[in-house]
Amino acid sequence: MTSKLSLGYFRAHFRYLDKKMVNTSLFVDGPITKVQLGRFLHQDWPDVESGSIVVFQGWVQTDVLDGKAVAAINYTAHRDMGEQRLAVIKRELLSMHPNSTMVVKHSLGRVHTGECFFFVKVVAPRRATASSLCKQLVNRIKAELPILGEPAFEGGSYQVKGAV
Repeated sequence: MTSKLSLGYFRAHFRYLDKKMVNTSLFVDGPITKVQLGRFLHQDWPDVESGSIVVFQGWVQTDVLDGKAVAAINYTAHRDMGEQRLAVIKRELLSMHPNSTMVVKHSLGRVHTGECFFFVKVVAPRRATASSLCKQLVNRIKAELPILGEPAFEGGSYQVKGAV
């Protein structure tokens, strides 16, 4: 017995996925503040079918490169390309786990040590799904999005670090 899915089904399914990705704005100017972290945490709050939330945050850490202390990282990106690529990644992951939602934010501009530059939240029905989706999402963002980070050192010099 063959099951035929109509074109209408696929259109409705992708409208559903698009609705779940309403606020796909990826970039935040400057560091992600504690107020923003709270707002992003409560964005797309889970429904009664969702049992797990996994959150990943990236913070600029104290580091020494070539004997120089890192004071900040200057993040740059191709905004449009990043937004488009993130939408594709989210659509691909959500198509495999339709009862899940994702929130992703990344800083642009100067972010000092001890400040947040990256926020990811995944809501899913089960812990294993949320953890797996979060890991996949973070890894794909690091590998596929056009975001660069340049360490700025104490004293004003900087060095191109590459994709984050």
